[in-house]
Amino acid sequence: MADYYVIDAGAMAAALEKYKSKCHKTIKHRSRAFIALARLNRNALRRFDDLQSGVIAETPDLWKDFSNGKIGKSITGTEIKSAFRAFIASEQGNLCCYCQRWLLNNGNAKPIEHILPRESFKHYSFNFWNLAVACVDCNGLKSADVWVERDKLNVREYPAPSSFTEMYHPRFHRFNDHVRFVRVQTNEHNITLYRGITNQGRKLCHDLLQDIAAKEVLINGNPGMKASLATINQFEPEEGSGLEKALLELQEAFSAAAMKLVRPKD
Repeated sequence: MADYYVIDAGAMAAALEKYKSKCHKTIKHRSRAFIALARLNRNALRRFDDLQSGVIAETPDLWKDFSNGKIGKSITGTEIKSAFRAFIASEQGNLCCYCQRWLLNNGNAKPIEHILPRESFKHYSFNFWNLAVACVDCNGLKSADVWVERDKLNVREYPAPSSFTEMYHPRFHRFNDHVRFVRVQTNEHNITLYRGITNQGRKLCHDLLQDIAAKEVLINGNPGMKASLATINQFEPEEGSGLEKALLELQEAFSAAAMKLVRPKD
């Protein structure tokens, strides 16, 4: 048995019930939104079955279609995503699920994170337990990286919480059980040092957090860069708007450029 916390069935059921009461900002739409999400999840699994049996050659990005369209007559994917982001961010204490830095109060700065990336796990695109909220840095740097062992690929049902022994899972584990960090803030600088204390924590530090810390030092050492990012993060575009998409693309481009300086050999 693991010597760290793993969510149990009772806590999972309670979390799902709590989300059910908050899955749409409009009370009368909540039941409909919850049913719609269940239907989307079933559809993703059905397409996975068709792909595995050879009925179809490839399955489209269902999450992208969902994000840009209407779900039924009165609900949009944007509204469901907004409510989910607010719910999970609150459950996370308004901290990024990976680096534990404060999430900024605008949607483009706290994207919904697919823990098992949808590029490789499209059938989990709408699985409640595969979704978290990350900062734009962690979401962008992790990107489509697959952190699990190959035995979890092409598996229909979402892996059990106890099976995630090779990676830190932000919905199933507690960060403090796996990583210790020290954050120093002065008038001009923020510096964070991370140390993994379990296999999962050490992997998270190696795969992501050490780069987040290095990028933080890079930005704080460049006042012009820091000021430009602060200006970008002041915008609060409407969710699903062209401006939100443009800002996210700008942030991702900046992150990629910054990482070339942090990891020049990549």
